[in-house]
Amino acid sequence: MNRQNAYRYLFPIGCFNGIAGTFLWIAFRMGWLENYPAGDHANLMIGGFLLSFAQGFLWTALPRFLQAPMPEEGELRLLTGILALSSILGILRMPRSFYICTSAALLLTLRFGWRRFHLRRVHPPATLLFVPMGLLGTLFALLLLALPEEANLTPLLLTFARNFYLKGLTLCLILGIGSRLIPALLEHGSLPTEQTASSPIGNLRAILSVSLLILGIFFESSGRVPIAGFLLTLALMLAALGQLKLTRLPAVRSALSWSVWVSCWITCLSPLTLCLLPSYATHFWHMVFISGFGLLTLADRKSTRLNSSH
Repeated sequence: MNRQNAYRYLFPIGCFNGIAGTFLWIAFRMGWLENYPAGDHANLMIGGFLLSFAQGFLWTALPRFLQAPMPEEGELRLLTGILALSSILGILRMPRSFYICTSAALLLTLRFGWRRFHLRRVHPPATLLFVPMGLLGTLFALLLLALPEEANLTPLLLTFARNFYLKGLTLCLILGIGSRLIPALLEHGSLPTEQTASSPIGNLRAILSVSLLILGIFFESSGRVPIAGFLLTLALMLAALGQLKLTRLPAVRSALSWSVWVSCWITCLSPLTLCLLPSYATHFWHMVFISGFGLLTLADRKSTRLNSSH
């Protein structure tokens, strides 16, 4: 437990959120909860489980990617405390307080990344810009969700904010960091700690992917689910065929490489379900969350440990 390996503080919090978020359904089935816990379950799984793992990865790997200083002990303890508090608020089913606490964690991560960017010794690839884009978009979405009902926000704006919070951040991280990390894990590219020249075509493809992704989330929020499925599929397939290099099998056939490869393909191809069976949109997203994001998160846990050893 030291500041060189921030993930050791944050990954256990993510595991705790995952267990608590799943247990809500057991509690509901046993009659211990009166209300359907869908919203609280989503908060614990996305804002707790996935977000804790994402921040644990960023605080461990980003300094190595940029060859910048590791986290300071004080800021790491502060982030750990904030995420622990958000877990308690999620379990107590206090959504607005949960959103505010999670927003504070995102602000701290943005400050951490901004300071490391200014202290960097190598230039990051252009696709890394999608990480702060995802963090800022999610922060804005959480602040909107935390507003009281008296704010009278339009249903479309609230739905878009919630959809971006639940889906947009993780997809932006996959397109931003995954463009460098995933090919390296599949042995098709250099390590993220090695500086490489950015390709103008690759950068343009990444920008187009993120633009289509945000547009797809907007169309889903407005009720045009088949169009959303087409746009999301196009966005993710552009990344799969370009930056992620998923058309090639893993060069090293290990459990880690196969898990990453399979989870990425599931994430990229699952939006087709929205086009074919739009009434099953909720089930489609759970397929992405569990078999895509969940499997990739567990694989990233292993890759973070390997990265921290270098």
